[in-house]
Amino acid sequence: MKKLSIDLETYSSVDLGKSGVYKYAESEDFEILLFAYSIDDEEVKVIDLASGEIIPEEILSALSDKSIEKWAFNANFERVCLSRFLGKRLKPQGWYCTMIWSAYLGLPLSLEKVGEVLILDKKKMNEGKALIRYFSIPCKPTKGNGMRTRNLSHHDLEKWSTFKEYNQRDVETEMEIKKKLSAFPMPQSEWENYWIDQNINDRGILIDEILVDSAIKFDEILREENMDRAIELTGLENPNSPLQLKEWLNKKGLEIDSLAKKDVESALKNAEGDIKEVLELRQELSKSSVRKYDAMKNVKGKDNRARGLIQFYGANRTGRYCLTGDHEVLTDKGWVRLDKWNGGNIACWNTIGEKISFQKSEMVKFPFSGQMVFYEDKRISQISTTEHKMYFKNHYKSEWRVGEISEMLNYAHPAIPFTGYRQVQSNLDHIQLRVLIMIQADGHYTAEGNIKLSFSKLRKVERCKSLLRKAEICFNLKEYMDKSKKRYVFTIYSRHLPLWLRMFENKTFDTWLFDESADVFFDELVHWDGYQSAKNSIQYSTVNRKNADIIQAFAHLSGRACQMSIKKRSQVHNNWQDAYILDIWLRPKNAHQIQRKAKKIDYTGMVYCAMTPTGFFLVRRNGRVWVTGNSGRLIQVQNLRRNNLQDLDLARSLVRNKEYESLEMLYDSPSDVLSQLIRTAFIPKEGCRFIVSDFSAIEARVLAWLAGEDWVLNAFKNGEDIYCRTASRMFGVPVEKHGVNGHLRQKGKIATLACIAEGELVLTDKGLVPIEKLTKAHKLWDGENWVSHDGVIYKGIGEVIEYDGLRATKDHIVWIEGQEKPIQFGEAAASGAHLLQSGDGRRAIRVGEDYKSRKKMGEKLEFLLCPNKMSRLWKHSMARQGKFNNRKVKRMSSLLPAKTNSTMVGQKANSSKAKVYQPKRSRVQKLWRKRNKIQVSINSRGRSLFNRKIWIAKKRTRNRQNRQQWALRKRQLKICDSYRECFEQEKYCINRISSKILALCTKCCYKETFKRIKPRRNYRRCRISCIREKKKLERYRSKTRLYDIRNAGKNNRFTVSGKLVHNCGYQGALGALKAMGGIEMGLSEDEIQSIVDSWREANPNIVSLWWDIDSVVKRVVKTRTKEKYKSLVISYEKGILFIELPSKRRLAYPKAKIGMNRFGGESIVYEGIVVGNKWDKIESYGGKFVENIVQAIARDILAEAMMRIENEGFNIVMHIHDEVVIESDSSSVEEINEIMSIVPSWAPGLILDADGFESEFYKKD
Repeated sequence: MKKLSIDLETYSSVDLGKSGVYKYAESEDFEILLFAYSIDDEEVKVIDLASGEIIPEEILSALSDKSIEKWAFNANFERVCLSRFLGKRLKPQGWYCTMIWSAYLGLPLSLEKVGEVLILDKKKMNEGKALIRYFSIPCKPTKGNGMRTRNLSHHDLEKWSTFKEYNQRDVETEMEIKKKLSAFPMPQSEWENYWIDQNINDRGILIDEILVDSAIKFDEILREENMDRAIELTGLENPNSPLQLKEWLNKKGLEIDSLAKKDVESALKNAEGDIKEVLELRQELSKSSVRKYDAMKNVKGKDNRARGLIQFYGANRTGRYCLTGDHEVLTDKGWVRLDKWNGGNIACWNTIGEKISFQKSEMVKFPFSGQMVFYEDKRISQISTTEHKMYFKNHYKSEWRVGEISEMLNYAHPAIPFTGYRQVQSNLDHIQLRVLIMIQADGHYTAEGNIKLSFSKLRKVERCKSLLRKAEICFNLKEYMDKSKKRYVFTIYSRHLPLWLRMFENKTFDTWLFDESADVFFDELVHWDGYQSAKNSIQYSTVNRKNADIIQAFAHLSGRACQMSIKKRSQVHNNWQDAYILDIWLRPKNAHQIQRKAKKIDYTGMVYCAMTPTGFFLVRRNGRVWVTGNSGRLIQVQNLRRNNLQDLDLARSLVRNKEYESLEMLYDSPSDVLSQLIRTAFIPKEGCRFIVSDFSAIEARVLAWLAGEDWVLNAFKNGEDIYCRTASRMFGVPVEKHGVNGHLRQKGKIATLACIAEGELVLTDKGLVPIEKLTKAHKLWDGENWVSHDGVIYKGIGEVIEYDGLRATKDHIVWIEGQEKPIQFGEAAASGAHLLQSGDGRRAIRVGEDYKSRKKMGEKLEFLLCPNKMSRLWKHSMARQGKFNNRKVKRMSSLLPAKTNSTMVGQKANSSKAKVYQPKRSRVQKLWRKRNKIQVSINSRGRSLFNRKIWIAKKRTRNRQNRQQWALRKRQLKICDSYRECFEQEKYCINRISSKILALCTKCCYKETFKRIKPRRNYRRCRISCIREKKKLERYRSKTRLYDIRNAGKNNRFTVSGKLVHNCGYQGALGALKAMGGIEMGLSEDEIQSIVDSWREANPNIVSLWWDIDSVVKRVVKTRTKEKYKSLVISYEKGILFIELPSKRRLAYPKAKIGMNRFGGESIVYEGIVVGNKWDKIESYGGKFVENIVQAIARDILAEAMMRIENEGFNIVMHIHDEVVIESDSSSVEEINEIMSIVPSWAPGLILDADGFESEFYKKD
């Protein structure tokens, strides 16, 4: 016997998902039911241990024989369970795991999904999961099953026979996977690393039970005290409710938009008395502190040691707590049935503060046959498996708890949550939202694009007038008699419609409503399609199902509740539509007490659930919405809160000794203290201490070594301060910490990241091309020359803002008028600065304060106005009317670019050439392509101006040819803004002028109106001339695919949407520098770009590494060959792209190929696991590959160090990232650091260093 393939089916009353395999196998009632095995890949046999069969002695001996290979999928489960069965620990050596092998090759971590990807003949049986639920976990005692708590083999012989087939099939599937993967063997060194990992998991780490219990108890006391005090101060039923608390604060004179952390902190600065205390209590009540303490209690074994924390294995990845497919989850695109949902962002509910947020979640499903629990009541209609997790109270006045739905059955009237609170920042003005509600209810869009509203009730007439006037929207009101009633018809002509009303033509709300003010929405709703059915409730009716769905979701996201019912009117009359009735409760209680008893129903079919970060999510069924739970995960050490308390020892001792009063007296936020103490709950065994050692700047060292950046390696070798050395290299001067040029040290850290939105047009030598379709064949205009580039990079999906005709991320670098250095796009938008126009490639510009001459634009930029389109103007004389210099625009079309001011292209009478007058800032938009009309208020002596014919008024106005030397009004004009009154004075009238005879230039928010004839005024210095509220930019935010261009000429810049911008250069731009605290470190924003450029010049090898890897990978994928680059070997074998590391371990990218369309250039697309645990395509590029390589090499260095430490006899109890935690009674931190610093033989020239500390408990500074 050389190989033994194994699979087990087991029973235990301990929840495997919550507690892990170690505690699962520790249970008193643990039992192995079936043992399937195959010797040397021959026929599979099944031993029915539950029926009294015995494992052959030959097999028992092989289990502990290191020379015989034991194979299983998720071998950790089989090994731990067999150790419990045999009564002795089976050492990891000799055990091999096909799940780990699959992960090594980039395949999924479940047997079922690996079978699907590899297209196996014998795949995992779908029936098995339902059988596991029947035989492997306890059942609920009922009269029907004789009050038994467990199903045995004789209770259903047919199912038991199928269960044995399922057990056999798992071994057959595992062997077929092994056969498929044999073409890509995993190095023996990797199996040795796996065995070390298993030893660490077996060893576990001790949990301080006293600290955990004390922390949980203190949290209960603290929350109860804070809640009682808040109730005493406010008199509110639930002071933790944002809706109730905001209302109370408003009554006290404090107007606050939201109760988010930053808003509360800001309000506290000026708050006094009860308001200040209430806000402080609010902060305390909203903090998470002890949930992970509860998780620690779940995973600790009988010896108080937590095991299995290092890796997250198969059975723990998915939960067994599921719902039927007709339940709906609230996604960021609306309600979706669970059986139609494939994972993504859903409304996750948090037990702390009842907060709701849209977070990425995964979908799980499996077949099920058995009894399910059916709760049907006023606010719940749930069908779930008996182990489904719920957040509930035993009764309304008891404490909240987390438990299985089977536990809820023990109580007559359990209570559940059904609503929550989501922090938002409105994008629309409140008056705009109110107008939309009115239009949705009673508005009608005509074929001409007008809006008509017809009322007979004076109440609605007055309400409509008030809203339109406040929104500054022009309207026409007519009265007429309709039979015996007087009707009032409002008409809003299309030329008066702002963009936000034009876009609402379908009169349907969408998920954008979730980001608006719920208070405003529900306050206005009662005036139109809703009515106040009671003091605390609104009834709303609509025939639009989408509106009903969105409004119901909106209610539950804002602390309200809503129940939907359907009135089947289509059954009464064929022409009638069904009506959706929403009953909305404005101030519901925070829990619903279920009055009806649950039922048990039989169910056979697929069941579904969501795996969320918070453990709970909103769900809907039969028009009811409530909060339900999902499967939990084991605690993950790397995600625990870091410690920043200076007196951590003191805080820890106070909690352990239950000195709660002292803790409250010494610390401002006891809840925050509890959160920081979670890591300290891990302690060494008695007589030992922890030695924590980690690498110093491991990834920076690996990157410099891989790129061959010798000066960085020498700095590490000589023990120099790397930041001082970097700054010295960048600026060419000596830099010493706290010494000569010490201020430059802070400029040693650099990272860049910025992008352009999809669809933005880039100026190339072949015309305007969307950035995503750009290729290397295109040359770009950098404002001076046509330059080449290194292609386009796809940067994922992110948030962009739109300003001055450009859409990009806030941290992208742009040039603005009047400045010699570029700044961030977000800063330019917030300040109102004009983005620098780089022309159309015909003439170079000068970047700087006076980047253009002061001559009239008609002489310098005539080509921008497209003379062919202006020819009709040149053929006619301009009306010579009375001189009128301060002519003003009343409202420009919302379809024109936002945030702009306008100057009219004028002409003098009897002239043959149009003369373009100098605008306030010298830039002109090519807007002749847009045929929109705008409105201009002119003197009553004038006449209408048309795009085809200009009325000649010589005879009436004599020779006043300078009539059109005017400036248009400079005021806030933006998309979605409101109109001014059309007729402020009777002598003004409205004239329509086609936008193609206008040239628009960016507005400046000066209050006065400048005359264009004012001499020698420099209108280009505009960076600080306009102050726009940053809040207004929110409405221009959106999410889209992001792209950038690499190495666009020597100046690293190109033209997009007519504006000059900087490219990403070294795989990014400047946002990361700010994110890393660059501003806080003392860098001014004007310095950022020069620092980045200096860093690039100082690190040329690192910069080129990204592009070299990108080129090599693409070349290998195209040619299906092998190529060596530095110490890496990149190859393409049987459909898999491999990158062999210096350690000989290989990174695998299955089914890698060249993708062209998605990137607009060449990029790599491979297959892997994406959101929703789904196997799909993944896009990558050179920078991402380098990141993978560097992190993988760092991991290999840590793995070798751990092997040396274990071989020296030290016991590792944890490893997190580049850090190891050792439990020792004799060794020193210096000894461990020395072992860690040994350079692997495969990395000559690499400089390593380690640092560490000793402690009586685990901590992370």
